[in-house]
Amino acid sequence: MLEKIDISAIEKNATKINDGVKKYMNIMDRLLECDVSKDRTFQKAYNGFYRLRQRSAEWYQAYYDYLEQHKNSDLEFKEVLFYLYEKTGKIEPSFSSKLLATVNPDMPVWDMNVLSQLSLKAPAYSSNDRLNKTVDVYYALQGWYNNYLRTPNATELIERFDTLFPNDRLTTIKKVDLALWSMGARKIPNTAGVKRLYSFIPYFENIDTDKAFQFSGTKKSDDGVIEIGYYTYSEEFMDFIRAFNKSELMVADYPSALNERVPDWQKVDIQKVIKTADFETVKVILTKLVRVNRFSEGSWASSIKSGLFLAVLQRLKALQE
Repeated sequence: MLEKIDISAIEKNATKINDGVKKYMNIMDRLLECDVSKDRTFQKAYNGFYRLRQRSAEWYQAYYDYLEQHKNSDLEFKEVLFYLYEKTGKIEPSFSSKLLATVNPDMPVWDMNVLSQLSLKAPAYSSNDRLNKTVDVYYALQGWYNNYLRTPNATELIERFDTLFPNDRLTTIKKVDLALWSMGARKIPNTAGVKRLYSFIPYFENIDTDKAFQFSGTKKSDDGVIEIGYYTYSEEFMDFIRAFNKSELMVADYPSALNERVPDWQKVDIQKVIKTADFETVKVILTKLVRVNRFSEGSWASSIKSGLFLAVLQRLKALQE
C-alpha cells in the first residue's frame, strides 16, 4: 500500500487541483443554501464534479432526496451504501462515499483512481456478502488515511498544498484526497506484454472478417438432433487473445469495476466511452471484451465487426503516448 505521496505531483497537477478546488467549494457553498433534492443547478455541478452520470431519473431523485434529508446528520458509510442498495438495487460504494464526504468532509472518497494508487480492490462482483465486504474496504481506506496523516510525508504534503492552494475551509482529508485524485490511476506499464498488444493494431485496422472468424451454423441431423452453431477464430486472432491473457491488464473483478466506471454500460455507446476513457477504464473494457465470450458465444465476432478491439487498443496506446 502507498506509504508516500510524491509532493511534486501536486505541483505538476496544480491546474487540475485548482480547478477541482473551485468546483468542490461551489458545491459546498450551495449545499446548505438550497434544497438539493430540487435545485438543478446544484445537481448539475455535483454530477459534473463527481462524474455521477448515466443513472435513471428515479435513481437521481432517491440520491438527492437522501442528501437533502441528511445534510445536517451524522452519517456512516454503511448507512448510505445500504440505503442506495435498498432504493436502487445497486451497490454504489463510490457515490455513497461522495454523498458521505459532502455531509462530512472529514470522510474520504472512494474513487477508483485513488483505490488504484493505494492498491485497494473492491470486492468481487460475485462474492458472497458483497455489501459488507464493500464496507470493509471502505474501512481499510479510512485506515490508510488515518495512518498516513501521522507521517512526515503527510505534513510536508499539507504544507505544500496550503502554499499552492490556500483555503482554510478544506479539511486535511480533502487536501490529501484532491492530491491523490489529481494523480489519476497508476500509469500504463511499458512492458513487453503491453507492447505486444500494440502490435495487433495493424491487424485489426485491416482485418478481413471472413478470415478472422467463421460460424458453423445450426444444423439438424437426420434423426432430429439439433447441433447448435459455434464460432471458430483465426490463429492470429487467438494470438491476440493469448497475448492479452499474458499481459498485466487483466482485471479479475471486471463486472463490478465496469459497473463502477461505466454505469449502465449496456445502454451507452461504448465507442464514445472508449474515446475519453482513462487507463483503468480501458483495462476493464478490454477485459470484458475478452472474458465475456466464455458466457456469450459470438461476442468476439461482434467486437471484431464493430471495431471495439481496435478502438480499445488505439486508446490504450494513445494514453501511453
